[in-house]
Amino acid sequence: MEKKVCSDETIDTRSICDQILDLLKDKEITQEAFAGKVLGRSQGTVSDLLRNPKPWKDLKAGRETLTRMRNFLKLSQHDRLFLLTMSKEAAANVCGLPPPK
Repeated sequence: MEKKVCSDETIDTRSICDQILDLLKDKEITQEAFAGKVLGRSQGTVSDLLRNPKPWKDLKAGRETLTRMRNFLKLSQHDRLFLLTMSKEAAANVCGLPPPK
């Protein structure tokens, strides 16, 4: 599921974050569920990233998270919702994340 971004490729972080916020609102998905199951991050970290995305060129550690968001948006609506209904352990396995603590 995870695709590597080439070092010279850039991602429009504002667009990705706006699309994720719209999706979460439209489908009534909590940031907590999205953060934990899809991104392997805390709700607070994801909330801050969604509200205040930095430009791609300024990111270091956040690139993986933005890449996961972009890949999540590329999934079909059915696959997105199915992923969010899984347990944290199963979703982490599908997303290639370490098991939740």
